[in-house]
Amino acid sequence: MPTELEMKLQIPDDSTAERILADKMVTDHLSSEIKSTQMKSFYFDTPANTLSKLRWSLRLRHEGEYSVLSLKTSPAGVSGDLFSRNEWQCFSDSVESGIVNLVEQGAPGEILDIVSQSKLVERCRIEVVRRSATLKLPDGVLVELAIDKGTIFAGEKRAPLYELELELLFGDPDALLPLTEQFKQKYRLEKDILSKYEKALRLIRSR
Repeated sequence: MPTELEMKLQIPDDSTAERILADKMVTDHLSSEIKSTQMKSFYFDTPANTLSKLRWSLRLRHEGEYSVLSLKTSPAGVSGDLFSRNEWQCFSDSVESGIVNLVEQGAPGEILDIVSQSKLVERCRIEVVRRSATLKLPDGVLVELAIDKGTIFAGEKRAPLYELELELLFGDPDALLPLTEQFKQKYRLEKDILSKYEKALRLIRSR
């Protein structure tokens, strides 16, 4: 079962983001160039919010010239600042054409029953510019560092989004803990306990 392991920290402003990207904690471990990608994500659910009640998220994300469908299920565990979720994804131009592929990869077959019984509707969209790079840490650990800046759109409501994500690509999850602690202490960053979609759902429920 594919598992997403990541840490999320809130970024207060552009100056902090630039300092992070220029920090030796980043530049000394770069194994790829820092790239910039425009992303537009659409989140779907049934009118009865069946998926969010299960703590699942179904997202179609446009990344440059690609479209990626993903299903994330409820957190598998949390340790300190580390969040663990089950995730399946595939290239797809639409939700309907990609769901079967996700199930073939091992995603819960229940998603097919949900979709067959109720039409999916768009709950929100999130648009960001992501600056990201792969970091190679000791012992072969690979981490994707990403800084996302953008906006959450939920109907007529909108809210800014600015966050740092550190996602484990390969190696010991414990390697993320000291790295995230260094960022927190040096830049006085607060950990972010909500996913992007959870922030959008909170915005939807707000008055």
